[in-house]
Amino acid sequence: MNTLNYSHTTVFRDSKKNCWHVTLELRPCVSNIEVHSHIVSIVGEGLNSCGQVLDSILPRTKTQKDLCDFWKTNHMCTIHDEDSILEWIIQRWDEICNAIDSEEKEYTAWLGMRIDMGSREFIADSEEVQKVQTLRKCSYQEAVRFLALGMHLECTVGDLNDTFSEVGEGDNLYCANGVEYYVGTEDELYDVAERMLFEDGDYDYLWREAVRAQETELGLNDWLKLVLDTDGWCPILNKWDGKYDEYFVDGRHICVSRS
Repeated sequence: MNTLNYSHTTVFRDSKKNCWHVTLELRPCVSNIEVHSHIVSIVGEGLNSCGQVLDSILPRTKTQKDLCDFWKTNHMCTIHDEDSILEWIIQRWDEICNAIDSEEKEYTAWLGMRIDMGSREFIADSEEVQKVQTLRKCSYQEAVRFLALGMHLECTVGDLNDTFSEVGEGDNLYCANGVEYYVGTEDELYDVAERMLFEDGDYDYLWREAVRAQETELGLNDWLKLVLDTDGWCPILNKWDGKYDEYFVDGRHICVSRS
């Protein structure tokens, strides 16, 4: 068994319906070009955070608890290559991940509306918008954003419906699986970024620093407008990675970006 490239990720929802991606990797310890042992590394991502997020996970099932116990016991352990525990680590992690994957499929079936928005065959047309409106008893606008986010997360209608909610009002900000996303057209998100830019005191400070350094002669409002037009809305709204994706929903291009 080649353990040098071993990596296995599982995705699950905990008791608070927050989504977690957890990955175990075996990293070789190299000394004098010869591999002697491996380090067990386990990291997670969810709730707008990543790394050692173990204490934030609230297990929904016994298997999820097993994963957390395994994580707590084995993270950053060093294992010699000749030790049989190396093979046991891989076998046990595979068992846990496979069991969790099976549980998630059953959970998805229980949620109903198994239309897969991540499928290549899925087309977010007016008919799908109407289905979401009926399911959620929501406006056309919310249904369009719901579908765009579902395509971004590659999940089923039932999965997303179980956790999708608006954060605040009028800011195009939505929460799904414990993570927040901005969803809307380019013009809508530009307007949100503009409001944020002019209300955020941090940018006032940056303007004063630019004036002090003689990097600009513009007044505050003109400078803020220049920043928005130069950098675009995404770096202002997305403090995670500054990126966004775009999806075609009922004839409209809808953008999705982490907050």
